[in-house]
Amino acid sequence: MKAQRKNKVGYSVRSISATLEETSAASAQLGDTANEQLNAVKDLKKTVVELNREAESMESSVKMFKL
Repeated sequence: MKAQRKNKVGYSVRSISATLEETSAASAQLGDTANEQLNAVKDLKKTVVELNREAESMESSVKMFKL
């Protein structure tokens, strides 16, 4: 009887440990993914700024031809 309880406790501890390892790995992966997305958003912002500058430049050029 005592051995069965000990085995159950040992199994539970190993199960909890495995779950914690999986949770830790998932958390690390989530952090990496969040950083990648943040970098992608930063790149997108830079591209939007560049496109805005180009659009303003084109608008100025068109205004010169309209005169």
